[in-house]
Amino acid sequence: MRFIFLSIVLLFVATYSYSDETTSFPTININQPTAQPIAQIISNLKDNDETMRIQAAEIAGELSGAVCPSIITALIHALNDPKWRVKKSAILALGKIGSTEAIPSLLNCIKDENWIIRCKAVYSLGEIGSAEATDAIINIINDEDESVRQEAITALGKIRATKAIPLLINILTHSTDEYISLVSLSLIKIGTPSVIPLLQVLDNKNPQVRQKVAYALGEIHDSRAISPLITALYEEDELPRGDISAALVKMGTTAVPALLPYMNTSDMNLKGCLVWILGEIGDKQATQSLIKILALEENQQILKKAIWASGKIGDIEALPSLIPLLKNDYRLEESVIIAISRISDEKTIRLFASALRGEETFLPWEEINEQGIALLIIAAQDKNIEIKRCAAIALGKTHNKRAVETLISLLDDTDWRTQRNAVIGLGEIGDERAVPHLTNLLNPTTIWTVKGNAVISLGKIKDIKSISAMLQSLKDEDSFTRACASEALGNLKAEEAIVPLIELLNDEDTFVQEAAVSGLINLSEPCIFPLLESIDRTNKINAFTILGKLHAVDAVDMLIDNLSNKNQKIAGKAAWALGEIGETRAIEPLIERLKDNNLPQVIEAVGKLKAEKAISYLIGFLGQEVALPTETAPLSDGEAASITISAMINIGTPCVPFLIEILSNGNETARANATLILGQLKDKRAVPSLVAMLKDNEWFVRAAVVIALGEIADRSALGPLVGAAMEDKNEDVRIYASNALGKIDDDEVITFLLIALDDPNPDIQFNAALALGERGYLEGMQLLIEHLNDQNRVIRKIAINRLTLIGKPAIPALIKAMGHDDNIIRKVATDILIHIGGDTIIPLLQALDGDQKIIRWYAAIALGSLLKKTPDPVEQEKIVLALIRNLNDDSWYGRGGATIAIGNISTNQDTLIEALLKGLNDANGVVRITTAEALGKIGNPRALKPLTILSNNDTESCVRTAAKTAVKRIQKQVEE
Repeated sequence: MRFIFLSIVLLFVATYSYSDETTSFPTININQPTAQPIAQIISNLKDNDETMRIQAAEIAGELSGAVCPSIITALIHALNDPKWRVKKSAILALGKIGSTEAIPSLLNCIKDENWIIRCKAVYSLGEIGSAEATDAIINIINDEDESVRQEAITALGKIRATKAIPLLINILTHSTDEYISLVSLSLIKIGTPSVIPLLQVLDNKNPQVRQKVAYALGEIHDSRAISPLITALYEEDELPRGDISAALVKMGTTAVPALLPYMNTSDMNLKGCLVWILGEIGDKQATQSLIKILALEENQQILKKAIWASGKIGDIEALPSLIPLLKNDYRLEESVIIAISRISDEKTIRLFASALRGEETFLPWEEINEQGIALLIIAAQDKNIEIKRCAAIALGKTHNKRAVETLISLLDDTDWRTQRNAVIGLGEIGDERAVPHLTNLLNPTTIWTVKGNAVISLGKIKDIKSISAMLQSLKDEDSFTRACASEALGNLKAEEAIVPLIELLNDEDTFVQEAAVSGLINLSEPCIFPLLESIDRTNKINAFTILGKLHAVDAVDMLIDNLSNKNQKIAGKAAWALGEIGETRAIEPLIERLKDNNLPQVIEAVGKLKAEKAISYLIGFLGQEVALPTETAPLSDGEAASITISAMINIGTPCVPFLIEILSNGNETARANATLILGQLKDKRAVPSLVAMLKDNEWFVRAAVVIALGEIADRSALGPLVGAAMEDKNEDVRIYASNALGKIDDDEVITFLLIALDDPNPDIQFNAALALGERGYLEGMQLLIEHLNDQNRVIRKIAINRLTLIGKPAIPALIKAMGHDDNIIRKVATDILIHIGGDTIIPLLQALDGDQKIIRWYAAIALGSLLKKTPDPVEQEKIVLALIRNLNDDSWYGRGGATIAIGNISTNQDTLIEALLKGLNDANGVVRITTAEALGKIGNPRALKPLTILSNNDTESCVRTAAKTAVKRIQKQVEE
């Protein structure tokens, strides 16, 4: 009724009339009431109808500060109304208006026989807030009705009745919990005058009293309470310690100096409270005390709190004490990372923690910001050797010049590994300021690894002033230093190093020789002439390597002469160099060498030179034993036949007639090798001869033939290959043949492949499945899907890769596989669909409406992952709407899958959060668990309350556990 009345009044109705049956009222502008509506309200307060009088009083109360005296007078008159409901409405209206003129009349009302009238009168006196009512309210504090007593306590606070403080303190110390809470709130409203009386009962025997006293003192914020609160905290060992701590936090920074002297206490519980208080206050005055705890504390709980508090305060002074704790205890690592993240850069500290764990290989140090650089500089000055070493390497990888001075200072470190890492870091940064410091390390007293890396770093900096010192290092007693200098001078293109580097080609250490070779190759053409001049007194193998890599045409004649060198290694290296240089005038001498000796390098060289004249000689080497190749295992290096095969493939189709002839005349090894070459050359002229070889007596020859026919992929070989795949007496040949058929594009192949799916040999089945799958045949893809859980890891990997490559044609089969009996196949099929990407979205959306509930589960999960990948907002919206719809799926599979998907999206969209929250009340425990986990991942604070309720009240322990975990996760995100 009141609602109807207010609605009518707040509309602008211009007329007023009523009868016995109906009543209507004019609209009142409560900000600017006119005389006519006010008169109407006053009139209605006298109306014969009780309801009308009640409504009039309520409207008068709504007029608030715009009320004129006549309204107040009318309301005061209504306090004498015979109907208690009218009287109550008038009392409340006067309280809302806040008019002091009504106080005497309201004081009379607190003597009323009706407890409701007394209660509401006390309430309104409190709302008016005049001290004039204090004595009367104090007198009614012992009213027979509990509601009146409670309202009186509250009213004394509202009117800030200092006179009532002793009474309130007495109630506080002699009442039930509910009264204790009311009194504490009133004393808070009274404020500063309550402090001393509250302090006097801070040691009350009742812990609930002490708890509320501490709370009140904290809310009042009077510094006089600090010392007594600390004393109480020190003496307290019961429930209120947390409330005392909270009160001290409310005191703010003024409490910190008083708290610090107590930090040396041996009471671990007290110490924990103190650390928490200091962290919550967040004042940097506490930093030094916390640093002391970080350095010396053995109690893990206190240490963890000090770590948290240091992060909360955010003082950069704490970083040198926090960083070493990364190596203290793995259980503290995440706490330390979070604390440092609050002070410095989170990305940097997480990278640094990974590096300390030995995961530094591919960390993106160059992406860190200036704040992160400052953090690493602090870490580089740490006393812990591992931290220092790690920071030195990290600073170098940032390539940031701010790190140079710090790294230079580490060159004097007593730990040689730190020195070395600093040297390497300076080289990575490449700043010329490091040159004199690195040069100073090139002396006999420096440890070899530091000295060698100093030379390398000087080479990277590319300062020509360092060349003379690096040249001296070529003569260093340490071989590592000589090798490093060779590499560095080559990188610098320092031509003055050519002669000394040539001399190092004869060094006693092969590692140095190799470095000199590399350096001279980097120096390029300028070293060719000096090298040729010194060829007779130089290690020829090293010299020929350089000349070959530099394609030194001027060296050809000399190299030809050395083909006949008695030293086979030198002769072989000369042949290799001639092949690299590529001069055709070397062909004849190389062929002559072939006649005498089948040096592998000579065979390789004629192949590189495409020497057709050498074919007749190369054919002779094919008869040597060599391993039969497979698709995954190439021929072994170093064997003449293997190198001959590569050489003839390089020469190309001119070899084909010779190879075909070998098929009928050579020994079994020669036939097999010739067959393999023909397959690689893919020359269809060889097909008839190869088909004839399918009748060869040796299985490995037949195997080579079917491999070759598969490579050539000529349709004329289809029939013979089908025959070999179905009838050859050797199982390996049948496997190779089935694989070869998969490479021939012909409809007739399909018939065979479909039959091969039922072959008793699993390898033939698998090859057929691969071939059919690639052609988009469902039968092949279904068999591949069965292999997703194959015991053989290689087979599993091939099946996954092939289905992924097949892509869109495989989608229907993969969606069907999400309903497979095998859990692993379901999961892998889902992963493949996600990997295939956007083409799967529409089919997966359709699958959400399918009959199989387990498919709906996995389809939802897949769509959740795809949402993050697709850039199309239209598709994103479709996925979101579909997932929200599936939260109401009639099966828990559909609902559970949708909640997992939404959790993986980790979006804070209101519509999704609202929809998810309903899942906490789902009848199925799995859905409640997945919903809790999803809300935990998203981290929206709106979920805290319902999750907390679930964690305490759910009938299933696993649901309660999931809810508790989610609550902790959200709280952590909120803190951060």
